[in-house]
Amino acid sequence: MIEKGKVVSIREGRALVMLAPSEKCAECGLCSRVRPGGKMSLEVEAVEGLQSGQGVTIEIDSRQMLKGGWMVFILPLIAFIVGAAAAPELVRAVGIPIPGDLASILVGGVLLGLTFLVIYLRSRNSKRQKKLAPRIVDFG
Repeated sequence: MIEKGKVVSIREGRALVMLAPSEKCAECGLCSRVRPGGKMSLEVEAVEGLQSGQGVTIEIDSRQMLKGGWMVFILPLIAFIVGAAAAPELVRAVGIPIPGDLASILVGGVLLGLTFLVIYLRSRNSKRQKKLAPRIVDFG
């Protein structure tokens, strides 16, 4: 996804860019701060030679955004459903005297929580953050 904006300020190697929302903005969520006049701001890594007031072209990798959305929304749901479906048989096989419905909620909830924990730990990896981060591809 390519967006055009204007650099408002540059501080400590980061540039604050104002963007006019496009029709794809509802899908992304990276520019979550809406400013007066419908403008949105996005912080990106500044490139050498960039100055305040310049127009910039920003690229956001749509594939990585889709992959991130799948990881955060679909994968935990699948983990919960698998845990809830397998729980009654699992507690019966282990011999724990818990009603099937309660076991489904507990095991599904534990798998849901573990999935979110794994996603959180993976997201802290700086290589992954750089892949998802928007970047300036052109300015002038």
